[in-house]
Amino acid sequence: MRQWSGKRGAALQGALGWTCLLLVLLSALALGGNRPVAWTLLAMALLPLFAAQIALDLARGLPDPARRAWGPALLFLPVLAWAIFQTLPMGVSAWAHPAWALVPEAPGRISATPIRGQHHVVRLATYGMVFWTLLRAACDPARAWGFLRLIALWSAALALYGLVAAALGVNPILGDSTGPVVSAKIITDRQTG
Repeated sequence: MRQWSGKRGAALQGALGWTCLLLVLLSALALGGNRPVAWTLLAMALLPLFAAQIALDLARGLPDPARRAWGPALLFLPVLAWAIFQTLPMGVSAWAHPAWALVPEAPGRISATPIRGQHHVVRLATYGMVFWTLLRAACDPARAWGFLRLIALWSAALALYGLVAAALGVNPILGDSTGPVVSAKIITDRQTG
């Protein structure tokens, strides 16, 4: 345990934080990170990092900022539990969404669309993993400033790319035509037609 309290522990904490931040920033390249495949892949990539973060926290203990955030962070768990519960088959039909009456052979659920609910649970859990890992890594002030600088540079690069794509009228990477408006919103055929 003692080996993780010094430089090794700080180096591992830095590696976990920087890897987490880089994964989050890179996930924005996949259609803004707002598609189920993007956040599912991000969750899968972050899960081992988060497990390592928890192991490191157990080995090193928590610094004061993380100890103060521990209570509110634990309040996040009942939110996840309630979201998961809404997607599970239920025996109590009074709680089931009325849409399940149309399919009497299927067990009712609180959620009318449990698959969508499960995707949102994955997304919420991912947000929690990112929050805790980056909070722990940002307890080092120099590292926290480095995170902020990288976020600012990444955001500026994405904005510049969007402006260049709008000026050229084509997305240089994907080759898609762009509209006259610079926007992060993706317009699908259903929305336009």
